[in-house]
Amino acid sequence: MLKALQFRSLIFLLLALLTNAQAASPPVPLGVVSFELIDNRIFVNVTINGKAPFHMILDTGAGLAVNPEVAQEAGLKSRGSGMTGGVGEKSVEYKLTYVHELSFGPVRLHDLDCTIISTADSGAVFGKVRVDG
Repeated sequence: MLKALQFRSLIFLLLALLTNAQAASPPVPLGVVSFELIDNRIFVNVTINGKAPFHMILDTGAGLAVNPEVAQEAGLKSRGSGMTGGVGEKSVEYKLTYVHELSFGPVRLHDLDCTIISTADSGAVFGKVRVDG
């Protein structure tokens, strides 16, 4: 008897979930983001603290990073520094900073931690394509 009641309860729950799933409206896009696909990487033009455009890689698995030239142009101030691995076995210096606002297309992000790191070695991967971060 208890197993039959549990089974009926489970069926009722599944039907309720399916009914709600079917009633949900499809997601509505916020807008369009223009991008370039270079070497299987997505590049977007970004505005940082009102300064633009910066040609940056959109990598959802990485933290925000910009090169020193972008940091200077956007008025980013260093809050600390350290060393990290670069291309191959090379070590490179990085600095930590803070971005008040970053935007691309309809996307607006606020109050972001950011790393300042050289992109001087990006020519080995991207050739003459400008990589600001």
